[in-house]
Amino acid sequence: MTYGDGFAALVGKSLKSKEYQVFGSRKTIAGSAVMFWMSFLITIAVFSYSNTQMWALKAIGISVIATVLEAVSVKGTDNLTVPIITSFITYFVI
Repeated sequence: MTYGDGFAALVGKSLKSKEYQVFGSRKTIAGSAVMFWMSFLITIAVFSYSNTQMWALKAIGISVIATVLEAVSVKGTDNLTVPIITSFITYFVI
């Protein structure tokens, strides 16, 4: 989450990308894409360490959830919602 959220903010602000609003928060497609890919890479690293079955499908699912949570969390609450919920989900799919 740390890498995904940090890089998403940097890329979202530095690249020209289509914007969208969720609950009054402005997000960019580029920022959300970076959030997804960074979450995916970190999740793959965790799953490779734990020898998880169907790791790619699980990593995609968790990355989608992290990206959606980051997009819909209002006023910085993504710093709580993303790590707590994705950690909970990851624990149960490993």
